Amino acid sequence: IGLLRQFFFERSLPETRQHVEGVCQALARAGACVEEARLPDSFQSALDAQSALQGVESAVAHRDTYPKHREKYGHKVVEQLEGGLRASGVTYAEAKQLQSRFASEVHAALARFDVLLTPAVAGAAPRDLTITGDPLFQRAWTYAGVPSLALPSGADRDGMPLAVQLIARKLGEGRLLA
Repeated sequence: IGLLRQFFFERSLPETRQHVEGVCQALARAGACVEEARLPDSFQSALDAQSALQGVESAVAHRDTYPKHREKYGHKVVEQLEGGLRASGVTYAEAKQLQSRFASEVHAALARFDVLLTPAVAGAAPRDLTITGDPLFQRAWTYAGVPSLALPSGADRDGMPLAVQLIARKLGEGRLLA
């Protein structure tokens, strides 16, 4: 198991970091080999490109309904769609090019490990049922085309769920689920 502290721990609450470290210790006691893993150098660029790509592709998917029903869309979705509508073809093409390179870099990073492990989100699950939380920690894996799985793994001091995320190689769903 490759533990990714870089980026994820920097953006997580202290309780989340402590929880993930505890999960890693429990996995090690159970016989897993847990080692520090490193993100590809293009990670931050990939997050930016994924956002641009998602905006354009979302705008295409909603091109018939969005103009007629804009008022029914949530603020964040409107922001994403508007960004996608403003993006240039060059921006989209560059995001697709980086996607291929980033996927190769993620594959190389996974070569030493069965799975990577990160916090699933920065903190505990939100109490507000109108939101699902911030998808920031999942975006890179979607962009790279690799499977990831968020697993409830404990609770914070208020009883709200905490979770870890496991990431596997492309087409590695069987190993990930095992």
